[in-house]
Amino acid sequence: MGFETMNQYLLGFLLILLLGLTAGYAIGRRAGFRQGFASGQAQDKLMLRARAYELGYCPICQDAQHQDAHSENCKE
Repeated sequence: MGFETMNQYLLGFLLILLLGLTAGYAIGRRAGFRQGFASGQAQDKLMLRARAYELGYCPICQDAQHQDAHSENCKE
């Protein structure tokens, strides 16, 4: 085995390693973004409800008749 052949193998190995790490990073980033988005949507509903109870009216439609944020009675 010559020196050039070993360099080609090493270069190929490093290229495959770099592609694998890049693919893993991209997949992990997308999965994390989806999980964070779903968590934010769930937390948003709780924050709206808490704000409605603090203010005494719905923060979306400003109706004091119901304090439940975005309930069935909400105008919007």
